[in-house]
Amino acid sequence: MSLGGKKVPVGCSPEKREKAAREAGLNPEKPLVDDMKNVNATPPNSGLFHTFPEVPNVTFKSAPNETVISSADSYIVLGTDRPGSLSSGFGSIGSCAANSIDLVVGRGASLNKGKGPKEGTILDNLFASDAARINISQLTNIDLNFGLEPQDGFSNNSSPRSGIGIKADDIRIIGRNSIRIVTGKTHGYEGLGAHGEPLSTGGKKFAPAPAIELIAGNHIEPRFVYGGLDNPIEEIDTLQRAAMGDSLRAGLEELTEIIGELWSATFNFILGQTVFDAVVGVDPLRPWVANASIPDKYIKQDFVLNSLWHTKINMEMWVLNHLRPYGYRYVCSSNVKLT
Repeated sequence: MSLGGKKVPVGCSPEKREKAAREAGLNPEKPLVDDMKNVNATPPNSGLFHTFPEVPNVTFKSAPNETVISSADSYIVLGTDRPGSLSSGFGSIGSCAANSIDLVVGRGASLNKGKGPKEGTILDNLFASDAARINISQLTNIDLNFGLEPQDGFSNNSSPRSGIGIKADDIRIIGRNSIRIVTGKTHGYEGLGAHGEPLSTGGKKFAPAPAIELIAGNHIEPRFVYGGLDNPIEEIDTLQRAAMGDSLRAGLEELTEIIGELWSATFNFILGQTVFDAVVGVDPLRPWVANASIPDKYIKQDFVLNSLWHTKINMEMWVLNHLRPYGYRYVCSSNVKLT
């Protein structure tokens, strides 16, 4: 395509289009169509108005049993479990119960520092390098395929089962009314046997409530903290159980009551001690005792009773801020619930 007497590439590289537009004296901030004269057709291989863009000459190495539906760099692959090359997955060992649907866009997009695969490259499935994927498989090892750190935590998924994996740079799951993430067996169905709904492989999940794990950073190894001479090394689990907000609030309220009882005992003791000091301080035969009781009384009032009242006020404010729904640091979420 020619603009201002200069050739402007219409491929998929915005850098080249911007450079050529500047050389042609055009404004690269404005759409090219605003500066073109007598335009009556979409330039070929431009991708404008959802026409076919210029894409790298990359070939997907499909398996004999796969049906591939593709458009540009978007693919729907119907076949068997195959996370990588033709020798990977349960489809490579002839499993007849490992059917899969693989939805992929941008094959090898992160290769070569994000420039993508080179021209003429033949690619297998690259779960770590493809731009975005939804993989549905009848029989697979979902954690291994997506490179999740193996662990013996609450939900050990090392055994092959059916699985769905979703991977992209950013993922959003949006529900205008609500979102539920549920594990466990279904309810309200008959004819599933004494143990209820089995796994897809026929196995039984005996846990009454299989775990839900939220892992940030794909890291679950414990952390080691150095805590001084008495406790030089402390091991802290990275993957921990979530706190139940209502139970936590009830437990903290009980703890505040216990602390309040200790406060009352200390306060009453100081009052009784003050009265005792006033009585024993009156001794004409031992005047030094009376002289000592007066500063002792003021010390108890200024440094003990005042501190106790400050502690009482701080405790009440802590309860209001943390344990009441109107508190600005309320420990319970107003929107998120868990079991």
